Amino acid sequence: MIKFVSALAAILVAAWLAWPSGETQPGGQSQPLAHQNLPAAAQRTTVNTRACSSGISAFCQGNPPPSQLALRSPQLEARRTTMRKLGIVTPNIYDEMGLLQLQELSKKHDIYAVLQLAIRHRIEIDSLRREPGYNFKEQPKEVEQRYWIEAVTVGHAHSASILAEQLWRDGKAAEAVSWSLLAKQMGDPAAENWLKEKQAILDPNDRAVAANRAVGLLNYVIQQQIEMRSTQ
Repeated sequence: MIKFVSALAAILVAAWLAWPSGETQPGGQSQPLAHQNLPAAAQRTTVNTRACSSGISAFCQGNPPPSQLALRSPQLEARRTTMRKLGIVTPNIYDEMGLLQLQELSKKHDIYAVLQLAIRHRIEIDSLRREPGYNFKEQPKEVEQRYWIEAVTVGHAHSASILAEQLWRDGKAAEAVSWSLLAKQMGDPAAENWLKEKQAILDPNDRAVAANRAVGLLNYVIQQQIEMRSTQ
């Protein structure tokens, strides 16, 4: 594992620092790590993009299939609109769940529950505050970011891209790029163009900080997945 992370660090840092502004990598496309070269824990972080056209999957990014459940409230419509814009989707049954049920499922690493919790802490704070299980001591934005990170550790690469965009808007450029680099290494196709645009703005020092931070994030994700597998 140590040798793997060290090798990955060298690859990731070198590729990022050598990537000139406004240009793609050789071949005009991203060069993610080969699935077969990753350890078992890391393999679970890669995204099967071809599976995205086969139906509902939290691991797909893009335009989800239309819901089969009629919209019954402005809140639900707003939630689904936000999810479509972000490129994520969950089965309809999760829309019916309350905060406590989603929290219990998230403890079992249920990706759909985790995504629902992230979305609701972004746009439904007023209603969440009226539900059992809401923690008034925590800031909603911090809770939302924690759920995006949890989704990443479960293997949802696009959550890293969503978090990157949020951090960028908050003025945390280097940290944002590090999460986007992680999303790219995990196979999220949305990260490629985002990085091409943002990397031109960063100075060399911030690019180096972002690359090194991304290695640490990938190491963290791998370690979390090892621990999850050991408890299954």
